[in-house]
Amino acid sequence: MDRTQILNEIANGRHCSQIVCGAFADETGYDQEETDRAAKFFGGGMMMGQTCGAVTGAIMALGLMDEAPEKVLEFEKRFKERFGSCVCFELLGNQSTAQAKESGKMLELCPGYIGGAIEILKEILE
Repeated sequence: MDRTQILNEIANGRHCSQIVCGAFADETGYDQEETDRAAKFFGGGMMMGQTCGAVTGAIMALGLMDEAPEKVLEFEKRFKERFGSCVCFELLGNQSTAQAKESGKMLELCPGYIGGAIEILKEILE
């Protein structure tokens, strides 16, 4: 999924966790509406600036696919190596989700984290 597609998903009201988990809906056996509902409160670091929603979306997808826990650890390792953290607040430059939305940082940064999470998870599943 490229940046434009991700921005379109955001414009349509979906957030990081929903976009990542939903990207693997076919593989999970659930439809996008179901994965969106499962991921509903995981955006913006579970609405608290904690674990990045792109990360929780990928982990949710792995769980729905009934994958081994080692794949979760591998995903976390690769995401941290690529982006430096798995924490939303840190990834947004030590800004809250509300501050990042207001400053434009969210639309600047989050598509990269979302796209990166999808790429990393695809690599792990190959």
